[in-house]
Amino acid sequence: MTCNRVSIHFWGVSATRPFAGREPPCIIITSYNSIVMLDAGEGCQKAFEYFGLGLNRKIVVLISHLHGDHYLGLPALLHTLSLSGRSEELIVVGPPHLRRALQVYDAQYGFPLVFAELWGAQGVIDLKRQAGFTVTYTAAPHIPFSYSFVIKYPDVQHLDPTKLDEAGMPREVRRALIEQGRVAAGGREFRLEDFLKGVDPGPIIAYSGDTLPSAAFIAKAKGADVMIHEATFSETEEKAKIVPHSSSVDAAEAALKAKVKLLVLTHFSTRYKDPERLADEARRIFPRTICAFKGLVIQLSTKTPRSIILRRFEGS
Repeated sequence: MTCNRVSIHFWGVSATRPFAGREPPCIIITSYNSIVMLDAGEGCQKAFEYFGLGLNRKIVVLISHLHGDHYLGLPALLHTLSLSGRSEELIVVGPPHLRRALQVYDAQYGFPLVFAELWGAQGVIDLKRQAGFTVTYTAAPHIPFSYSFVIKYPDVQHLDPTKLDEAGMPREVRRALIEQGRVAAGGREFRLEDFLKGVDPGPIIAYSGDTLPSAAFIAKAKGADVMIHEATFSETEEKAKIVPHSSSVDAAEAALKAKVKLLVLTHFSTRYKDPERLADEARRIFPRTICAFKGLVIQLSTKTPRSIILRRFEGS
């Protein structure tokens, strides 16, 4: 299962509560057949209409922790999807007791709802069959049962058409060769490794959630194409030293150590009307830094060298 482009849509980039034009945390990643929602702050369902996203595609929601600004939009999202006639299964991955926290709403939905609660400090969830990617999670130093996530899309494998033709492989089984690794046709067995022309590594997107600086997250995010990291405070704020959040400098140091291609700062405190000052602090350490804003779209190609295109969404 491969795709030729992955896009990151930024909706909610505020910390704690809505502020001016900034919504509570919510970021949506789309590929050719699936959607990943990173946290579900209040009003997150509006992002689907804003970005013109389909409501019946494969959806995986990743909840980093059970602070209200990160998950209280989930019941409304599920209700909106049900009213819209959704039938496709939806998967929710998050901390222990997430399902119990939602039971207070006692809602019935018109589609299958699957929960995967994370109890360990780290692990990998293979969702390639359901949604086309894997999720690596690691505990984040914020509150108990907080998590950071790294999403990895499959490598794109390119077959050598000359070798395929010379071997007499039927064209109708060539896709199956990529998907299965080996196929039988015409009384012969064909192996993928014998016909590979090249491999483009799949895109990797790392999301910190709310966290203090974390060596574990840095290790998991090594070489990511995009690191989305909270930057709640300026490094100059005294509060940045005593609360379990990261500063702009913390985020920049994480990106530098992980050797990522692009750092996107998010989760800005309401004390900053213009978070660009945070990006300026970060760029002194990691120049390839930008601030997230509502309507930012980042497009990643699946080819190497990887192209990363930034744009402001202008309507569907």
